[in-house]
Amino acid sequence: MGLLDSFEKGLERAVNGAFAKTFKSGLQPVEITSALRRELDT
Repeated sequence: MGLLDSFEKGLERAVNGAFAKTFKSGLQPVEITSALRRELDT
């Protein structure tokens, strides 16, 4: 496993953990995409 793979997996765990705490009912990928787009546009 390369350095970037390790970084990606760590980042994925962090993001999933943060969203899991915020949205206890579960989160759909489209919701994540929409939230990221809103943040990047501002």
